Amino acid sequence: MINCGKISANLTLASCASVSTAVEPEVILLNHSDIEEVTEADGVISAIVLQQGASGYKYLTFNRGVEANATGNKGTYLTRFSHQVIIRVFAKSQDIKDQINALVNARVVAVVKNVSNADAEVKYEVYGIGNGLVVTDLQATSTDADGVVYAITLASDDNALEAQLPASFFTTSAEATEAAVEALVTAQ
Repeated sequence: MINCGKISANLTLASCASVSTAVEPEVILLNHSDIEEVTEADGVISAIVLQQGASGYKYLTFNRGVEANATGNKGTYLTRFSHQVIIRVFAKSQDIKDQINALVNARVVAVVKNVSNADAEVKYEVYGIGNGLVVTDLQATSTDADGVVYAITLASDDNALEAQLPASFFTTSAEATEAAVEALVTAQ
């Protein structure tokens, strides 16, 4: 029998400091097909290289307008992870509608910034790096009491789950990581 996982370290799973599980109200989306190369070791991505002329896109929203989660899915032979990012849109314009219409048919990767500053190595997490995320639900309503115009759920396809939890994105320091993440949006 092949053993695909074996624990190997003692862990302290709590901290006296308050750790927020929330994410910042922004997400960077990358077209999965635009990713040329990913440098990753032990679940930590240190570089994402986009194809020439490609760029990531930053979506900004209100506080608590972005949610991110991962769920383990026990299969017959393997356990895989479903990644999910929910983006709430509080504005309506033709540009927004055009991008949502394109997003509905896209496969993307989401870079999410965690609120907690406790550990720079996990400040950013990348959802869907292996197989991408697709729109699995889109809600558009004119009667939402909170003013949500669109709620977009990006998630792993049932037949394209991820091999691990969302990967951390960290280079050599917090400052270098911020620059690497920002470079994804300014890449061309």
